[in-house]
Amino acid sequence: GKKYLGCDLWDNEGYLRRVTCHKAVALGFHGLPPSLEHQALHSDDNRKNNHFSNIRWGTPLDNGQD
Repeated sequence: GKKYLGCDLWDNEGYLRRVTCHKAVALGFHGLPPSLEHQALHSDDNRKNNHFSNIRWGTPLDNGQD
């Protein structure tokens, strides 16, 4: 199966949340997604390359076309 690097983050209410690193990078560097449909995508399809320049918001269709 697909494996993504994970990050453990604390939310404002003191709860530990497990998120994928690429989603955390997308939120931190690119802000909220344009819609609920959007996903954090790796431009080069390398799941380990979570540099902000490689992460973007896109739709499931965008992800399928990568």
